[in-house]
Amino acid sequence: MDLSSKNGAFYAAVNQTSSISLSHVCLILFVLLVLVFALFTVWKRYLTSSVRHALREEVMLEVRSQMADYAQLDDGEGSNVNVREMKKFTF
Repeated sequence: MDLSSKNGAFYAAVNQTSSISLSHVCLILFVLLVLVFALFTVWKRYLTSSVRHALREEVMLEVRSQMADYAQLDDGEGSNVNVREMKKFTF
């Protein structure tokens, strides 16, 4: 740091070589935007997958419930029809 005198006042000359340029700031912002976009895309895929899985489970529970009600009605009438057990399907 260099002190010089001008009109009786002291001024300090400071070397500013360690500043961040505008291109570096733009590059950092661009990288952050790309990372946020990538994380959002991964999160969206996960959310879609989990909703599909939950919906599939809900439908299978409803089908099993309806089949159980149908089997109870069928047994109550005394018919000779055999009710087949539902097999679990995986997708």
